[in-house]
Amino acid sequence: MCHQCGAPFSVDDAGGNIRCEYCDSALQVAPKRTGRIRFPDPSLTPDLSPQKHEKLRLKQLKKQREHYDGKANPYSYHKPPPGLDSLSGLPQFEPKTLEVLQKAFGVAIEACKASRGYVRDQRAVTWTARRLGTLHNLARDPQRARAAYETALEGVIDPGYQQVLRCALSRLACRVDDVTSAEAWLEPCDPRPVILDLDSAYRTAQAELLLTRGESAAEEVLVLLGERRKDVPYDPSSVLMFFAGRVSALELLGRSKRAQDEWSEIVNRIDDQKFLYTIVSENPGWKPAMQAWERMGISREVR
Repeated sequence: MCHQCGAPFSVDDAGGNIRCEYCDSALQVAPKRTGRIRFPDPSLTPDLSPQKHEKLRLKQLKKQREHYDGKANPYSYHKPPPGLDSLSGLPQFEPKTLEVLQKAFGVAIEACKASRGYVRDQRAVTWTARRLGTLHNLARDPQRARAAYETALEGVIDPGYQQVLRCALSRLACRVDDVTSAEAWLEPCDPRPVILDLDSAYRTAQAELLLTRGESAAEEVLVLLGERRKDVPYDPSSVLMFFAGRVSALELLGRSKRAQDEWSEIVNRIDDQKFLYTIVSENPGWKPAMQAWERMGISREVR
């Protein structure tokens, strides 16, 4: 993505120097990073069975959720990074918001280059890229959303931010029904991280991929997201993805009453019904959830 005008562009994996076709800005693109993402887990010892380790990991994640601090957590999307508080309350559907965020994203990218990956700058790059991606999705412009995520991925070196952005790219690929790309973006990620935000990112991306593939994955989705709200902890910014995935799985299994109960909960939590409807209705994997919503009559009120 051009840091000046926000236009997407194509470049091969080796990167290089190019010029934006729209505004003629000179751009330097880093080579794409490859390799698996894995995070150290002190609790993983040779004498611990996989089942016991997973139980212990889930306990650690629940503890993180109980004491969640969106400001202090470097991977949090729930709260903006230091210095970007003014961007969190901007209206979702205003054109000016996109312009302001695009400028902030460009500043964050340049700061990250200058500091050679200072953590604060990597967090700003990732957070602004995710906000931009959301707005482009709302505007039905997945190409620009992908450009923002890929540009951010090129600019960060921390494996945690790489995981968050790869998961975002995988979910985006699902939303344009591109299962092959979704699998490729997700494949290097750590499926069992010990950090709540990174675990939530992987679970929601994997769940969307399974739902996009087809109906037979409903049981597996419930294992990932939990059959009930308190089964699996998640970071606050992932609430919609957990609910929509769970409702879709329940609907596919013919458990309509439970699906409607779940939707009632999320509708009461999210004030912006237009945002909720737009995001859910544009996701192929969440079609079953949309069917439940239509049956409840909620969607007709927000179109």
